[in-house]
Amino acid sequence: MKICEACGMENDDTRVFCHNCAARLPAPAPGSLPGLPKKAADVVGAAAPPVSSFQPAARAKKPGGIRQARPGFFATLFGLLPWILLAGFAFSLYLIFQPPADIPPPAEPNLAENSRLEMFFQQAAKTPGGAWQGEETAINRFLAANVDLVPAGNALGVKSRFERCFVRLTKDQLAFTLQLAIFDRDIYLAIRLAPSTENGRLHPLVLGADLGRLPVPAPLASLLLPIWSPCADSLPGIVDFLQKAESAEVAPGRLVIKWPGASRATP
Repeated sequence: MKICEACGMENDDTRVFCHNCAARLPAPAPGSLPGLPKKAADVVGAAAPPVSSFQPAARAKKPGGIRQARPGFFATLFGLLPWILLAGFAFSLYLIFQPPADIPPPAEPNLAENSRLEMFFQQAAKTPGGAWQGEETAINRFLAANVDLVPAGNALGVKSRFERCFVRLTKDQLAFTLQLAIFDRDIYLAIRLAPSTENGRLHPLVLGADLGRLPVPAPLASLLLPIWSPCADSLPGIVDFLQKAESAEVAPGRLVIKWPGASRATP
């Protein structure tokens, strides 16, 4: 309401002159008119949210409050797995092409010694209670004279050839080794055997194999036995005699084979 300053009469806020004395009424105070805000700043404040609501943290939130998780340990490991397998394969190839540390020098066959050892071996095998003893160097000369190595054929056309067979005798273990050249690079394949007696007969026990310097466990080594067939196929008579033996003893550099009821015999 407006109060007339001349007569004190009350007037509506919309009147300009007093309806009693016609004196000019004072101008309305800001915000006194119905429906109008008191200050123009209130309009801005009503239209815009407080400045404090526009914080950087509020803008960084994902819809629904979901945060993106970082990759876990197993996810990272799974991503690296192909590279780990590739590195393991490359390292295995490197070991395969590394020669063993204890390669004996190539043995020169001695025909006279070869005939004498072969005759004594056959005689000991046929005699009840016979035994045969051989040194590592003599056995390797025997193999050099009797093993007929033929080129290795394969379906992939890989250039390869057999070089030689030789044995390495350590305590209770015999490593029968095949030297093979692939692309003019020598690879040594060794099957490690231990003598064992089964049902009164000599039975070689496969301990494992070595491809170069890469060890192969016994179950897989048994699957690789056909690789050594060229050496065994060149000694059919010797293999037959060995199958009739009763036991064998392996010592560093020396091998003793005994037949049933063996009494020690030497050449």
